[in-house]
Amino acid sequence: MRGYHADIVFLGVGGLGGQTQEYRNTFWNETVGVLKPSKIVPIHYDSLTAPIDQKFVGQSIILEYLAGSEDETLPFLEEKEGNSGVTLLTLPRYDEVVIFE
Repeated sequence: MRGYHADIVFLGVGGLGGQTQEYRNTFWNETVGVLKPSKIVPIHYDSLTAPIDQKFVGQSIILEYLAGSEDETLPFLEEKEGNSGVTLLTLPRYDEVVIFE
């Protein structure tokens, strides 16, 4: 991805929270750190159990139970949001979204 820039990145984070902190940081640095977006939309992650008009809540607790560990994806993303200046976005559920005009 070197040599490319993106304003918005749809970042596939499913399973990221079950990885080591070193893995998560490397993943972040090699994607977000290279593309330098101002906005990130995490994908392949949300349990879709939050109210439609609110921010995503992360994986459902049953997935954490089955994986045998606590999912660290949401705390990791929120930390990076606070430290790096990117904004985490959630697309509205069940509504049409125009990404490019």
